[in-house]
Amino acid sequence: MSSLTQIIDSYHPMHGNCFVMTTIVRAVIAFGWTFFISDWVIHDGAALPFGIFGMIMGVFGLLAVPLWAVGKRMRIATARFLPGRS
Repeated sequence: MSSLTQIIDSYHPMHGNCFVMTTIVRAVIAFGWTFFISDWVIHDGAALPFGIFGMIMGVFGLLAVPLWAVGKRMRIATARFLPGRS
C-alpha cells in the first residue's frame, strides 16, 4: 500500500495512469502464476516455484534500499515529464 501513497505524493497529476499500470502489472503476475506455474508445481512440487518467486520478491525488496537513498533525486529528475511542467 505504501507504493500507492508514494505515487499519489510524487506524481499527483498522473496518479490515475500510474494506478492503472500498477493494476495491470499485478494482474499479469497473477495470471502468470495461475496459468503457467500450476504445471510447474505439479511437475516439481511447490518448494521450487515458491522458492524462486520468494527470491524474486526478495530482490525487489532489496531494491527498495537504493530507491530510498536516491528517491528524492529521482523524483526531481523525472518532474519535468509531468504534465504542466517544462
